[in-house]
Amino acid sequence: MRVHVRLFASLREAAGRYSFRTIRPGSYPGTRVPQHIHYEVAAPGHASRIFEIVFEQDPLVTAEIRSQAAEPGSIFSIRPIEPGAGGAGQVTQDVVLGR
Repeated sequence: MRVHVRLFASLREAAGRYSFRTIRPGSYPGTRVPQHIHYEVAAPGHASRIFEIVFEQDPLVTAEIRSQAAEPGSIFSIRPIEPGAGGAGQVTQDVVLGR
């Protein structure tokens, strides 16, 4: 399988806090795939977690995705876009890593 990553970043922060700025992605052309952002969180001594943030306001978020997001350890995280500084949208995601 060939993966095409459009944007990529690596962050390191000793206190466990992070933030990043990115574009709000569109859906894949010609599909019904919701807008989303993939990211992975890893820390020494903890199991890493991969997330797919989808946006609450996106009409392409299906009942199936909502059901999967409600399961513990799901890759899906449905987050609202809230007003941020300068009119930009902002999404907040808390992460708990297992041992």
